[in-house]
Amino acid sequence: MLTPDQLMRLSGLELQARAIVEGAMSGQHRSPARGVSVEFAEHRQYAAGDDLRHVDWKVFGRRDRFYVRQYEMESDLICHLLVDTTESMSYQSEKSSVTKLEYARWLAAATGFVITQQQDLISLSSIDQSLRMLVPPGGRMAHWHNVVPELEKLEALASQKGDQSETPFQTALEQFAEQSQRRAVVVVISDCLRPMEEIVSGMRALRSRKHDVLLLHLLDPAELEFPFEGPVLFQGLEALGEQLVETRSLQAAYQAEARIFCESLERECRDIHADYSRVLTTEPVDLALRSTLLERSRGG
Repeated sequence: MLTPDQLMRLSGLELQARAIVEGAMSGQHRSPARGVSVEFAEHRQYAAGDDLRHVDWKVFGRRDRFYVRQYEMESDLICHLLVDTTESMSYQSEKSSVTKLEYARWLAAATGFVITQQQDLISLSSIDQSLRMLVPPGGRMAHWHNVVPELEKLEALASQKGDQSETPFQTALEQFAEQSQRRAVVVVISDCLRPMEEIVSGMRALRSRKHDVLLLHLLDPAELEFPFEGPVLFQGLEALGEQLVETRSLQAAYQAEARIFCESLERECRDIHADYSRVLTTEPVDLALRSTLLERSRGG
């Protein structure tokens, strides 16, 4: 297991991502992730030199002649990585050793590495006050090496913005859906700190384009547990200002609301046939990758 503390000791996002993938794949005889594949097209009569592995013996039994299966290569899969870089993603509680954005960078880099290794294509976009296409779709490891530096820059993006109170998350996803005509896998990494309907409407726009959508709901444990005692002055991210709160009387109600929100969001995603996975920033990153991506690909 690779904890965030252990990963922080490794130098550079590229090395960290490789370590995450290696940990996630340990014990696997082969990658369960689907890559470039072939699709049956038609039969044709056997000719000398044809590969005998492609002979259709069932057809031979019916027709008493040898026929071979012909295949067509399916188009390479495209995986679009969409990373939320709004200011709330810079949050880090005392329980966590990394911010949500740092953890998101790990997930995105490792996911991109897996996709590239299976000879498919990846792109990278960020969502803040607008949709930003940082790296267009491409394949091969050289392309992944272009994605990694852009991911490393994302941490700076979150701290350089001004008023974030009207971040058009829904609009950004709708805009992406309009721009991406070809069916693809879309991985959205976000803390989802915005109205439920805004999130679901954006996800619905992606699904309307027949995209295979996975929402990685990334949270700091404190955002679920509310582990504060006594009066606490909270500094709001994304232009919410400051507020003095007596935390003890609110803890139970907060925990209940957080649980209801997460359960409702998961249910809404399921209803539109989008996949949902909640990840905490204290979880071993290799296990998070395995449970959210590798196990998912095995079932699909």
